[in-house]
Amino acid sequence: MFTNALEAMDLSGIVFTGKPRQYRSDCQAGQFKIGATQFVGKSLRMEILAWRTFDDELFGYPHQTWLELIFIDPSNVVSHILFKTESLDNFTNMAIDLSQNGIAIGSVIVEAKMEKRSSQTNGNSYFAVEFSNSPQDPDRFQEILSFVQSINLNGLSIGSSSPAELPAAQ
Repeated sequence: MFTNALEAMDLSGIVFTGKPRQYRSDCQAGQFKIGATQFVGKSLRMEILAWRTFDDELFGYPHQTWLELIFIDPSNVVSHILFKTESLDNFTNMAIDLSQNGIAIGSVIVEAKMEKRSSQTNGNSYFAVEFSNSPQDPDRFQEILSFVQSINLNGLSIGSSSPAELPAAQ
């Protein structure tokens, strides 16, 4: 299906063009980027729709475990990002903490922030991503839930037969 190039895209509501916007976490520069060159800052706000871990040999790195997130970015665009190593561990720990409290990760706002580290072996510095979360607005949560129930992200079934409930504000 072609997109009409003579009309502006409808950017009201959540935007999904059929392929998520690609983000990167540049842990050498300590910045998040859209694509390879557009720096967007040291933090990234995400409303997570889905996530998975998988093992692969990507981008010249040795075979390892990767974390893939599908999320809505601050511009209301469905987006994608990959993490590995320490950043993956930090996300997993946050997801476990939320689950232990009966909270679905898609029912909160996740903030990813670059935090400077120093290598024990060579003294060089790098950045790892730390994750935190905050309560989601109930109306926004319903908007996201309705959106997710109306689309198919690459065959990924998101949601369940009974919608998740928002956690109480703490």
